[in-house]
Amino acid sequence: MMEIKQIILPLALFIFIAIVAVIALSLLFKYLNRRLAMETVKHVLEKEQVVEPLLIEAIVREKTDRNIDIRKSIILFSIAGATVIFGFILNSMGYHQVHKILLGIATFPGLLGAAYLGFHFLADKEL
Repeated sequence: MMEIKQIILPLALFIFIAIVAVIALSLLFKYLNRRLAMETVKHVLEKEQVVEPLLIEAIVREKTDRNIDIRKSIILFSIAGATVIFGFILNSMGYHQVHKILLGIATFPGLLGAAYLGFHFLADKEL
């Protein structure tokens, strides 16, 4: 029978690498998108064409979606739910300590999802 360390360490390493990769890729794509917008404005200005300030503001300003908070909360609740389900699977295999650890880990994305859900409803009331 496998020891707990043989399951937890590779699993934790994989999860942390996946989280870092997702965050790094999202930041990279946001940076590339903003850089492309700035190069477009620079190109237009180099050709000495008349550029309206509203056009520059629309290009430079980030688009805000009203439902972004609820999307983030759904993703975080899904991650928490998957972690809980994985914990129950390991519990049925006899790894009771791992089950308790995974339930504790699942609270972090679950509470973050609840916070984003709260942000969504608070933002709607302000508008």
